[in-house]
Amino acid sequence: MKHLMTTDITDNERMTMFLHQLAEINDHMNLGQMKEQFKQFGVAAEIFEDALVPFIPKILNNFQKKIRDEATVKLHPVISEAIGQLEWHVLGRVEDGEEQLQLFERHFQKFAFNMIEKTKSKNVQCGAIACLTKIIVNCPDDILFEKFEEITDKMCSTVKTKQFLAHQQFLESLISLIFHIQIDFKYYYEKFLPYLIEQIQKSKDAQTKRVAIDALYSIGAHLKDEIVGHIEDLLPILDVCRVDKNQPVRAAAQETIKLFKELKEQKLNQSFDDQISNEYFQQDLIQDSDVLEHLNDSSTYIDKNLARTDTRKKKKQPPSQANTAMLVRDEAQKNNTNHLYPSFADMQSSQEQQLKSNGGQGQYP
Repeated sequence: MKHLMTTDITDNERMTMFLHQLAEINDHMNLGQMKEQFKQFGVAAEIFEDALVPFIPKILNNFQKKIRDEATVKLHPVISEAIGQLEWHVLGRVEDGEEQLQLFERHFQKFAFNMIEKTKSKNVQCGAIACLTKIIVNCPDDILFEKFEEITDKMCSTVKTKQFLAHQQFLESLISLIFHIQIDFKYYYEKFLPYLIEQIQKSKDAQTKRVAIDALYSIGAHLKDEIVGHIEDLLPILDVCRVDKNQPVRAAAQETIKLFKELKEQKLNQSFDDQISNEYFQQDLIQDSDVLEHLNDSSTYIDKNLARTDTRKKKKQPPSQANTAMLVRDEAQKNNTNHLYPSFADMQSSQEQQLKSNGGQGQYP
């Protein structure tokens, strides 16, 4: 089949004929053959990529007919998988962001919500929800985060209508979205909490109640900090489910209660650690202020001593040049025995002795 797609389908006419044949199912085909045939839409999307853009409306129209057909309920998983691959390979190759957004809004998003909102058949709603899950999971990230607020609003409004019946499938889809979006689901989880609580308290279907509890567990596992603020309100509701007559409901409730209590304890421990840290921090600030005050006092003491030292130094500074000769004379008189600086009397007696030795004549005859 891949060889046929890559070699023989070379124009729009052949592409139209090929897609029409893929969508045809006869009564002689068993379930396995029908599933394999619909899987070829995903193969075609992988091969042709954005070349399938003009054919997307026709492909989705064929999928819608098969989902609405009650005889092909078992094909819903493979159809939803084919839609996800079609979106992944086609939108992923469209370079223009505006064109990407229009394709998503006008075809993929509209395809899923139209089937959910305009039918009273639970089977059709289940197939449409499966397709919506694959459409969201395989959507390019920039488009998804731009449109996810609108998508979640439409999801919440849809499940509130009286004609909506596929609550279990919707909750399973919600869990898939939580695991896909993960931490970014913190912007949207609060709008789903009232619906989850309603399904836990009022749903008569045990499977629906169990999946609603699992959805709460998924929110707690991915949004630990956000769910802590709601734990006090959720624990009494879950505590009632611990004695439910259905064993899977009891097990789901016990696991969720265990998780919520652990998160609550962690939050209390964290608050206590933060309080201790703040107290130590305050003590460190007080100690630092005391040290700084002591250092300031020491610096003041040092500055005063330096001032005194400077005063003493100023008193012992060398005198001016006018007093230098007098100090030299005084010092010479003190050290006369050393004859470092001979006095005037010594110099006069030395001259008289020299005259006597020269017979009364001077130094130069």
